[in-house]
Amino acid sequence: MLSTIESINSVINNFIWGLPAMICIIGVGIVLSIRTRFIQIRKFPYAMKETLGRVFKKQDASDGSMTPFQAVCTALASTVGTGN
Repeated sequence: MLSTIESINSVINNFIWGLPAMICIIGVGIVLSIRTRFIQIRKFPYAMKETLGRVFKKQDASDGSMTPFQAVCTALASTVGTGN
């Protein structure tokens, strides 16, 4: 019984995560890029300027807040921790 369920699940998985999934993922990415007029490319320099500019700018954290450098370190630590 278990081998039958595994074989059915394997057939369904291979169908869904094969060519149809790749077409859907790439298609949705293209549609969203066109609808947002390629914001990920247009605003990339601004994002880098804001991110790197605030990381290296000396700021003191007021009571109960974090500096941009502390925020980046926390985000990086959570990403690496989750990946491990």
